[in-house]
Amino acid sequence: MMHSRCLVIFKTHFWDGVVQRQLERLQKVVQGRNEKIEISVILFVDETNGHIEIPEELNCIIFRCKSDDVKDYGIVTDPNHNIFWYSNDIPAIILAINNPEYNYYVMLEYDVVINKNIEEIIYLAKKNHIDFLAHPISCSNQSWAWKGTCVDYYEESDFVKYLNCFALFSREALLWVMKRRLYFSNLIREGKLNIFPNAEAFVATELLKKGFTLANLSDFGPVPHYDWSPSWLEDDLALFSEDAFIHPVSGKEKYISTTDFSHPFDYFNHNSFLYKRIMRLPDEMLPALYEKLRSVASVDQLQKLRSDMIIHMSNEGRARYGLDVVSIGRNCAAWQSSTGQDSHSENEACDVLNHIPNGHYSFHTVAEEHPWWMVDLGEIKFVNVMKVYNRNFIPDRAFGIQLFSSKDKKDWILCDYHRLDSPFEGLNGTPLFLEVYNEVRYLKLILPYYGCLNLDHIDIIGKIFS
Repeated sequence: MMHSRCLVIFKTHFWDGVVQRQLERLQKVVQGRNEKIEISVILFVDETNGHIEIPEELNCIIFRCKSDDVKDYGIVTDPNHNIFWYSNDIPAIILAINNPEYNYYVMLEYDVVINKNIEEIIYLAKKNHIDFLAHPISCSNQSWAWKGTCVDYYEESDFVKYLNCFALFSREALLWVMKRRLYFSNLIREGKLNIFPNAEAFVATELLKKGFTLANLSDFGPVPHYDWSPSWLEDDLALFSEDAFIHPVSGKEKYISTTDFSHPFDYFNHNSFLYKRIMRLPDEMLPALYEKLRSVASVDQLQKLRSDMIIHMSNEGRARYGLDVVSIGRNCAAWQSSTGQDSHSENEACDVLNHIPNGHYSFHTVAEEHPWWMVDLGEIKFVNVMKVYNRNFIPDRAFGIQLFSSKDKKDWILCDYHRLDSPFEGLNGTPLFLEVYNEVRYLKLILPYYGCLNLDHIDIIGKIFS
């Protein structure tokens, strides 16, 4: 196989800590291992809206460009759209013109994460004669949001659509796209075409009609979290380590802006995707979001949602906003029904309250009828909920668990239990929230069947009763 050269283009229109870490993640997956594949990385900075400060110590070649600069390459701009977003193949075209020595060009937006070595992608693309690699858009042409941009040139059944936030081009394919850009530009100048078709359809359709070989990202690895939305926080990346490509990964503001708030019921449905997204937002975003939801929720719903939001905050976040509930279980006395060969120590029942969740178990009973774990809060306190992190391995051992409360360790009340049709996960998913909302001193978790009880972490949220 002949020597291959690839230019990787990292495109952004702003700079902050998230973007810088994204670039650093990219640089890690382009590290050279294959002597027959040479890869260079260039930072394409869209300065259409003004100069962008880039740290001087950044170890990367920088190419700065404005939308008006596109005219120098013979391409018509569109006053209604940012040309580098609407026609997001153009940065690759410009850099291919300025850097003609490469066989392949990989272009990715700042919010794409790649967990696959780019050398391997180039190797497979060359081996399989792939000219264009991106992620196909699954919706029908009829329902596609940008369908109207194609009607002047393509029949509705005549175009294909690919999400180009990550795209690989062979040089031949990219030059053909450039040739078609110039052709369409002339049609627009002559008044025969109003606007360019959106790049998601334009690029793939023109390449397919010419006979180039197209491939799907899913052929190169799992892409369950790769789409236009919803966005993901950097914290999510540890959960998606098996994914080959992830998009979009964003800062906190975009995380909110790409969340669909059009289904008010889902704000209050604990099993809904929207509820789970709301409850894992950073502390500082919850009060603002609460205000945003006032227009769609009843007073009772808002009170419950506010309580839920407070529970999901860290202690520091609660203190910052003057909220009166905290984690009250740390350093409390705790016991378990038995210990055995899988136990860590005689005092492990307390460890489940004090350590940081890690996906493993903190305490472990033997196999027995109705194994239990119990905590003494030291005095009567008002408890809102118990947040239970299951272990990652064999989580179904704790399914159906029940929570009881007592003021005197004599009379016990069933507070809540795990419903088998709802999730009960841990560090890699959705922890279990068991409601108490009462004044108690003792809390007891019991399995209502024969088995072992072993959990990762327990957080008790409430306040001192007065």
